[in-house]
Amino acid sequence: KHGKFLFNPVRNLNKICVLLAINNRTRGAAINSINKKIRDDHRLPEKDRMYYGINELDVNLLYVNMENRNIGISESYGSNQGAIMQFYDSMWMERVLSYIVQADIPAIPIHDSILCPAEHASEVERFMELAYKQSFGDTYNFKVKVKQAG
Repeated sequence: KHGKFLFNPVRNLNKICVLLAINNRTRGAAINSINKKIRDDHRLPEKDRMYYGINELDVNLLYVNMENRNIGISESYGSNQGAIMQFYDSMWMERVLSYIVQADIPAIPIHDSILCPAEHASEVERFMELAYKQSFGDTYNFKVKVKQAG
């Protein structure tokens, strides 16, 4: 696992820290959850660790850096806003799927992704962007990564 090209323990840790910060009621609860996640990971066999290579981490400093790096959402940290954000995300995906159904494109939703035939990828991408703008007001943070089956 750790020899794989795409293994990135810092990215793994960043993702889980943001999720824990958003889904806890207070800053202290979020920091405790992050500490627990790291401790639990270090107890796993090395081959199963998500944060292998990250040691002696100051979680308080990590939290401050996370707030500074993600100013646009940092007000949601320690607020238990995760469920509301998931709701908005699901409303966006519902709009995307509505456009896809109207265009009679076969597709399967997977979280915030769409699996579709390659010949429809650009049209689905356009639907995703349109639905994003309708759901969130602009496309400032909108990014699409198209992956093709290998």
